[in-house]
Amino acid sequence: MAKSIYLFATSERPDQYLNPIVHCLLEPGLGINKVVLFHIKGFDGGVANKDLSEKKGLSGDLLRNVQVLLDSLANYGEYRFFTGEKAGERKLLSEVYDSERVRAIQSLYKKCLDREISWVNSDIKYLDLRNELKRIQATEPESIFDVTGSSKAHLGDILSVSIIEGIREIYTFDFKIKPDHDNPWTMLIHDLNLEAQEKRKYKYVNIVDTHFFRESSNSILIRTPSIKISNIAAFVFLIAMLVAYFAFGQVNPFVQVAYILSTVASLLSLYFNFFPPRK
Repeated sequence: MAKSIYLFATSERPDQYLNPIVHCLLEPGLGINKVVLFHIKGFDGGVANKDLSEKKGLSGDLLRNVQVLLDSLANYGEYRFFTGEKAGERKLLSEVYDSERVRAIQSLYKKCLDREISWVNSDIKYLDLRNELKRIQATEPESIFDVTGSSKAHLGDILSVSIIEGIREIYTFDFKIKPDHDNPWTMLIHDLNLEAQEKRKYKYVNIVDTHFFRESSNSILIRTPSIKISNIAAFVFLIAMLVAYFAFGQVNPFVQVAYILSTVASLLSLYFNFFPPRK
């Protein structure tokens, strides 16, 4: 079974996607063998501007940029700019690091190129987001979802779906240091001490692995059955009452009991909908 990392594409700039990809590919024990970049279309708050939100093929452009940057770092020892005023320019790592360090950096990224993995991109409609995440969770339950490059506007939707569908692997790549945007190559994982975990300048954090998220998820799961059960009970007793009425008549004791039970079930259903039980 494929173990994938799914990244939400909201920009053509590859840096913030390359970091979690390299981390997951080289982290012992994760066993990632598929990288998927997908773009959620039709939601204006999902990207920096509306044009990108509706741009056809954004995930494909980002995937190409990620692969080009990875290849440039591994085989040519150079950083490439893809967006902004310097788009198209290149920076030789030999101008920044000594030769031994450059070779170590290239070796790091070559390990990723040597991995046999599938690279996939996909554009999905915003209204299809829940069904798509549900499908992924059902077919690839060990997958990792990465929101490092996602917009904050999407996080509410992603977290809501994760509660409903039982998704418990949603990560973000967080810096422990102040980012240096003037020298963006210093914000790539090679400069963040990947090998020495205790000295890393970043954290790869599961944002749903917290006390309050677990408590909230459990609370919702506890409430839901109560509502469903009360609704079903009300329906069953109502049917029983109608059957008894036509079979025995209104004054029959069984009809009166069924009527009382159906009324109680209806009231309980109404109560649980407006005042769900708390843990």
